[in-house]
Amino acid sequence: MRRRPWWFLVAVLCAALAFWVFSDRPTSVTRVVTEASVEAPPASRPAGAGVHAREVDGASRHLALTVIDSDGDALTSGGLLTACGPLFEGVAPQAAPPGLGARAPVSIGTGGTAVVSACVGAPTCVRLRHPTLRAKGAWVFDEAGAYEVEVEAAPVVYGEVLDSDGAPLAGVRVSAARVDDSDPLALPPFRSMYAITDEAGGFTFTRIAHDPCDLCAEAAGSCDEETARVLPVWADVKLLVSGGRHGFTSERVASDEPDRVTLQLEAPTGVVTGTVLGSDGSRYARARVLARADDRPDERRSVPVGEDGEFVLGGLGEGSYAITVVQDGRRIGASSSAVAGDTMTLVTDEVAAGTDVRLQVLRGGGPAEGLRVFGASFRGRETDPEGEVFAGGVVEGTYPVRIAKGRETLARRELVVRADTSIYVIELD
Repeated sequence: MRRRPWWFLVAVLCAALAFWVFSDRPTSVTRVVTEASVEAPPASRPAGAGVHAREVDGASRHLALTVIDSDGDALTSGGLLTACGPLFEGVAPQAAPPGLGARAPVSIGTGGTAVVSACVGAPTCVRLRHPTLRAKGAWVFDEAGAYEVEVEAAPVVYGEVLDSDGAPLAGVRVSAARVDDSDPLALPPFRSMYAITDEAGGFTFTRIAHDPCDLCAEAAGSCDEETARVLPVWADVKLLVSGGRHGFTSERVASDEPDRVTLQLEAPTGVVTGTVLGSDGSRYARARVLARADDRPDERRSVPVGEDGEFVLGGLGEGSYAITVVQDGRRIGASSSAVAGDTMTLVTDEVAAGTDVRLQVLRGGGPAEGLRVFGASFRGRETDPEGEVFAGGVVEGTYPVRIAKGRETLARRELVVRADTSIYVIELD
């Protein structure tokens, strides 16, 4: 009988060993990351479990998150950012390329769902971006899967605006402004710099709050306030209210308190009326009259000039106001001074009728269609197939012009408008 070669016997032994390993012994759970293998988490924290998250059915290779509020209703606005934490023990750095996470927020869609990519060989930290809500605890996930996470209300400042008689004012703009420039790196303490009052005169400013401390923030040293690179916020804030004909008020408050503010407008004393005309006796097409109180620099008002060249500045307080006329972002004529009750006529040394301007934008030697042009009253109009945009009633002078495609600025130029010229050309590089 022919003897089998020695390598055949070795192969038989290896096959028997493999059968014994995979048939008689229970299979262990491992996470495979490219060529590196990582042991599963201990039994006290099941694989895939996230901090402040509940696992649900429907796991995938990504993180499929359902975001709900404290009432269990789905959140349908806002976005999610991701970051990667330290590598799991046993994962070689070359097996898990460093993950920067999502550089732009992933929108939360219908039903409160959002799908983001999970980090490779490291925990995934998810951060919420929303104007009035924040994550309830840290959202950290060891593995891909489907999870449900909860949000809560962010800290806010509530307020109300009342007229001089104590009645609530609706539809009034409340603006937040810094008190001083002692710290140029300081940031605003609120997520928005203005609010509009509701039917009851109420308004809300949402405070800027840091994300909950998670593994990613801890690894970056952002959880320790003494060592974290956190920019300061304004120490004090001025809340400015201009209620049109109801007057004006401002109040200085600390940026971290109080939680409720009542702003009552001062009683208005009267109006300033007037007429704005050019040297030729004609009106300006898009002029506005600006008023700034000499004793209250934060009090500013703006009204358009009517078709007949007349204007009415209402809701003025005590004292004098500096009056300026502007059009298309450019001041026309000299400033004047007025007090409530005055009637004034402002005559500039320019021809108010202006001139019609046709601007052609070229690119690569040919017309550039579909670009937006800003400045000199073009107001974002798109160039036509000939690469042209039109603006009427442009007063002589120099205007900054910006040409853009979508959100990208392609060029900035200065356009010098003259009465004897109606066609201008800008060629892009």
